[in-house]
Amino acid sequence: MTNSLSCTTTWLRRQGRMFYCRYSLRQDAPAVIFIAGLGDSCETWDKVQARIAQMASTFSHDRAGIGKSEAAAKVPRTCVDLVEELCELAAQTPIKPPYILVGHSFGGLVARLFASRFPKLAAGMVLVDAAAEYKELAYEKVLPAALIAENRAYLENPLLNREQIDKPQSYRQVSAHTGVSRMPLAILMRGRPDYAQNDWPHEEVLQIEQQLQADFQRLSTASRIKVAKDSGHEIHHDDPDLVAEEITIIVNEVRKMSEIKQQFVRDIERIAANQYQLDAGEKPGDFVELMLQYIGDPDPQLRDESIYPTFYAWIHRENKFTEGELRRLLLVLTDEQHLFYQIGSAGDDSVFTRTFSVLPIALILGQHRKQPFLDQTDFEHVKRALLRYYREERDLRGYVPEGGWAHSAAHGADALDELIQCPESDEALQLEVLDAISGMLHNGAHIFCEEEDERMATIVHTMLGKELLPIEQIADWINSLTECGNWPRSRSQRIAQVNSKQFLRALFFRKTGPQGCDQRVASAIVGAEAKLNRFAE
Repeated sequence: MTNSLSCTTTWLRRQGRMFYCRYSLRQDAPAVIFIAGLGDSCETWDKVQARIAQMASTFSHDRAGIGKSEAAAKVPRTCVDLVEELCELAAQTPIKPPYILVGHSFGGLVARLFASRFPKLAAGMVLVDAAAEYKELAYEKVLPAALIAENRAYLENPLLNREQIDKPQSYRQVSAHTGVSRMPLAILMRGRPDYAQNDWPHEEVLQIEQQLQADFQRLSTASRIKVAKDSGHEIHHDDPDLVAEEITIIVNEVRKMSEIKQQFVRDIERIAANQYQLDAGEKPGDFVELMLQYIGDPDPQLRDESIYPTFYAWIHRENKFTEGELRRLLLVLTDEQHLFYQIGSAGDDSVFTRTFSVLPIALILGQHRKQPFLDQTDFEHVKRALLRYYREERDLRGYVPEGGWAHSAAHGADALDELIQCPESDEALQLEVLDAISGMLHNGAHIFCEEEDERMATIVHTMLGKELLPIEQIADWINSLTECGNWPRSRSQRIAQVNSKQFLRALFFRKTGPQGCDQRVASAIVGAEAKLNRFAE
């Protein structure tokens, strides 16, 4: 282990291979991780890493087969392999997350995938003339015919790049994890074309690159973009001061956000401990913006035990919000940064933002149900939002060991149960909700085992108890659940069958009134369950 460029150089072992790594330590978080472009060693970051090491912890390494590191045991490799390699090596050093990820060229793809797969570890990002997925296909719009085959071969053949990376597979991996985040993001793109290949249409390619990189702004609601006017592709070589300046800005933003969050946690825990009462001079509006910002925080203590109970107390028990404030709150909760935050993703922490945005929506609808204040436009908006959410949610986990309750199917069912009881609810809405329940039961990927079936059964129980739909229509819908029993045998079919059967059992044992379940409904449930039960005689 030696010291170089204000950094400690060391060798780390992973999967029987030795990797050359460099890091620096500073007391203040966050740490900055540098990710080189395809085929570049960590030395490509010498000028910038030395500057940043004066004010933050840093890490860089030579990827397998590059620079001083030993070759990979198996090729071709993909972006997932590079992300896992980086994560495991950084974890062996004294530097601690959260990390700011700085990626150049192909390293930008690695940074993006790292942040998506490990959101708890990533606090910010700087993309330095970063590659966009499928950029080679975009080039074909301006390439002469003689170069298209060569360009396509470079995309499709891993043997043609120094690290033998499977680019198409890597692009698919990154595209599958692309969503909108709130982390600070700086985008630096070159202002001059590169002339490495004499026969390329350099100016036209530059325009395509700049448009592709401008599109990176969609990756974060806190993005910024700057053109390095006098730099080519190697901005960190041509203008290291500019790159270091942008990294410093992101470091300071992350530090400020950390301080704000720490104060907010102290405030919200104080409010919860004080039975949700505010100190003199305080009002709910002083805290709502940050409550919404951290509503899906991966920390269940903050999310489940502080933020949601505060919303519950202030909306349901104490009526601390005016009708206008509740309307505005509803609009925020149903936007793309809350109810639909990275909708369609599964297995990551974004689910907590979505599922804990649903719960206050249910509370607001409960208030409207008791004393209507939403106009027809407001109601139509929330109706469409909830139905869309229940149909598009793909992360159906119940309890997540490292994050607590996700429970999207259950939380969504709670909101739908409130929705159907609103005075604006009509027969068409009831039928749409039943269709949404069918879709959830027949989701094709997840068998419910955390009483989600009970929460969905509550919706139908409410419809029956309040006579919101004719009994015959509900009985027909119950019978329709058995259609999955006739599907071709598959895992998806079995999931639909088991979920539907469990749902019917939950519904059967509910009371719908003093006389118990209507005989027509009871017969429909029993008959449907028998059709779905492989073991029924």
